[in-house]
Amino acid sequence: MTTLYPTAVDPIDPLPSTPDRSDDAVLALQKRAGTVAVVTGDAALPVADGISGEFILTKGSAAAITLAAPTATGQRITVTSASAYAHVVTATGLIHDGTTGAHNTVTFAAFAGASVTLVGYSGKWHTQAAVAATIA
Repeated sequence: MTTLYPTAVDPIDPLPSTPDRSDDAVLALQKRAGTVAVVTGDAALPVADGISGEFILTKGSAAAITLAAPTATGQRITVTSASAYAHVVTATGLIHDGTTGAHNTVTFAAFAGASVTLVGYSGKWHTQAAVAATIA
């Protein structure tokens, strides 16, 4: 997995439009904005510490992805397929999609662009959007 942005505070000019330029303030903003990571194989998505993020799946076959419970209310992740395979994200008993009970998996249609956006609340992932993805 390759993390593209951010990896650390820019020591020269971390966030010029923010009056509070302390490292703690900048890291808090980056934590809320999240990271972008390319996931090239089977993996556990790194969602510790309440960090939001975008995860782009590029494996050349169906990827088996695991997802732990969110660690902060409002934590937001989007998982997008960039390859035409039926990737599966498993978060056992953690996914709510507006139907009865918690669900275990998100299965992407075998098309680039299939995606799901989830928001953390009370230790569960709540589905905000699903494009060519089935929650079961």
